Amino acid sequence: VALTGFPKGTVNVLPKEFGISNNPIKAADALVHGVVRRMDVGMISDGISYRRPFLLMAGVGIDGEVMGRVQKPGEAKTRQGKWPYFEELIKISPSFRGVSGEYTIDGVKRAIKFIQVWFQNTQNLGGYGTIREDGISNDKEGEISFFEGETILNGVRILSALYTPWGISQKLQGQDFWLDLDRPVAAEIDGEPLKRSDHFEMEVVPEAINVLTPDKEIVLFEA
Repeated sequence: VALTGFPKGTVNVLPKEFGISNNPIKAADALVHGVVRRMDVGMISDGISYRRPFLLMAGVGIDGEVMGRVQKPGEAKTRQGKWPYFEELIKISPSFRGVSGEYTIDGVKRAIKFIQVWFQNTQNLGGYGTIREDGISNDKEGEISFFEGETILNGVRILSALYTPWGISQKLQGQDFWLDLDRPVAAEIDGEPLKRSDHFEMEVVPEAINVLTPDKEIVLFEA
């Protein structure tokens, strides 16, 4: 059994990552003649009430706040398209303040203050733009991107990261990633909001699933 994506969603993030055409006929033809690859899977937990898998990314910080306003945790999405996300980001940015705490990567602990952090198994940010050109989905590691600080320009910094490296202050990699924070913060996985928590545990499960992609070179996968 292999998982794949088909271009019928809001942003079609997974098909974009897999190099699948937005044209349904072309997409179907490419998948019929496609190849199966092994892909890592991410896991996130608050250490108490849930442990959830994700394919592409987990985010903690301002994007979790945005996702929670567009779609309530555990409920179906009612606002479609890209604009609701940008609209809520603009509303939240002036009042959102940085989160203080500690992060641990593969056993090494550091202090941090950030507005956003992503633990990725991909290169792109929700289908909007590339923020980690080194992102690989079968390398047994996650790409960790921090936006440090506290500023009313939060939204501008996040948006700028889609087109320039200005907003990202730390680019790290690791298989295990923990956060211990000074207050409960919103989070999301692949665009789905999660409950607030002041503790998050993330890890990569190497080559956990089969995925079906077009039979061509895809930068997301190592040969």
